Amino acid sequence: MNGLVQRGICTELKVPQNIAYLLNDGVTFFLTGYKVLQSQEKRGFVRCARLMYNGKVELVYFTSAYQPLSALLPKIGIHTFMQILVNLLGKILEVEANGFLDCHNLDLSVDKIFVDADTHSVFLIYLPVSVPSDDPGNANFENELRADLIRLIQSTPNFVSPTMAEICTKLADGTMSLERLCRFLTTRTEKNSKPCGKGQPPLTFTAINAPETVSFHITTPEFVIGKNAAAVQGAVTFNRAISRVHCKITFAQDRYFVTDLNSANGTFVNRTRIEPQKPVPIQDGDVVRLANSDFMVRISGGDAE
Repeated sequence: MNGLVQRGICTELKVPQNIAYLLNDGVTFFLTGYKVLQSQEKRGFVRCARLMYNGKVELVYFTSAYQPLSALLPKIGIHTFMQILVNLLGKILEVEANGFLDCHNLDLSVDKIFVDADTHSVFLIYLPVSVPSDDPGNANFENELRADLIRLIQSTPNFVSPTMAEICTKLADGTMSLERLCRFLTTRTEKNSKPCGKGQPPLTFTAINAPETVSFHITTPEFVIGKNAAAVQGAVTFNRAISRVHCKITFAQDRYFVTDLNSANGTFVNRTRIEPQKPVPIQDGDVVRLANSDFMVRISGGDAE
């Protein structure tokens, strides 16, 4: 995105609370990309609206519900940052896989990466324009991204540790794809996750009558499930109807909850569909359905309530 500003494709406007860009040439506006962006609003993009300003297209991004990563860095630890980094790379990989979106149109400056402070979900600003690119295969984009992340880690005092040094080494390894890097970070995040806290019994989430064995042993306060292995802790790949990021299981107030993450085909608890983004209690013996696949909940020691 910074490159688009430098090339004169757009100009950033100062607006209260939110962020806006003015397209200097309306011809560059990509309507199909804008429509895709709207349909993906709940999948990690900051909500956007198109307006007209002095005869030019203005794109306003509503960021007030989130916190910029730059504001969170002094407050978070290494484990939380690793979770945010996994979510960030997962979103970038989704953009690369989308035939209508272009990674070069993302604004990945540290004050333009937005985070839900409660869930650590990442929300990105994407500018729907169509301009020629001199970076086939996104090689330059990925190199700049890696370099920016290394600089960010090395300039954050509370990130000085062997773990972060190892991550910087992996980022600097150009032979390691972003997908492999995301998987590595996911594994490191799981290894560094705290075991069950006092009063938190382990929960096992096991597929029923599935074509392959899938079972997750959950011991952390939050565990995200979906079919995109790069973006979740528990990957379910045998059912295309399950969303890339489908639901999450959380432990709070001495009980477990399941929350639907705006999945396409829904999450059900004992055959009752639950509302998106509203945690619903689950207990030992419950059956949770993701789309049309059932999973048995088992909590060590019986009921978690």
